[in-house]
Amino acid sequence: LSIIVALVGNTSTGKSINDRVAAELLPNMPPGVAGPFAIGSGQGAAEAYHERYTAKDDNGRSIQKQRQVHYGVLFTLDEGRVLTELGSRSGSTIVPTLCTMWTGGDPGRMNASADNRRTLPVGGYTFGLVSLWQPTRMAGLFDDTDGGLPGRFLFLGVNDPDVPDVAPAWPGPIDWTPPAWIAHEGVTRPTPLEYPADVAAEVDAR
Repeated sequence: LSIIVALVGNTSTGKSINDRVAAELLPNMPPGVAGPFAIGSGQGAAEAYHERYTAKDDNGRSIQKQRQVHYGVLFTLDEGRVLTELGSRSGSTIVPTLCTMWTGGDPGRMNASADNRRTLPVGGYTFGLVSLWQPTRMAGLFDDTDGGLPGRFLFLGVNDPDVPDVAPAWPGPIDWTPPAWIAHEGVTRPTPLEYPADVAAEVDAR
């Protein structure tokens, strides 16, 4: 289940410390999960799931190849407006890549050179992005409404008027580990997500 989150708030409201706090609260990462990584390009997002290794070709020569080693990656973006700036550059693939990864499609490129191939199996990975936005800098994001990018965001406000005057005690790490993913024939794959019948019926009706 992939997700793109926009944390929206004025400057100095603590948006940028959320990933560090979350990592301290939930330190137990399941195998095959990596991040958080700063996202910078569409190609880089796809490559974050891979590692390079040396192999032999048919003639016995050493060549560099890539293989998928992560099945879930969390990305962060400290300044959300950078996303719209990157997306406006000629040749940039960041916006279509985010749209594709949100739906679990293959964001990679099957280039002629094996060194530049970055493909992911459809449905064979999960993707998360937590981005930080100031309300006055969000116009560029909604300029892409026709392309579908804003509709993929979950928008969450961080300005909390009910913050107590005295901060609560730090609870320490939460002793919880996400469920392990299924390993089928020695290969780890995400567990299929099954919905209750009434949920599926509501989605179909809409």
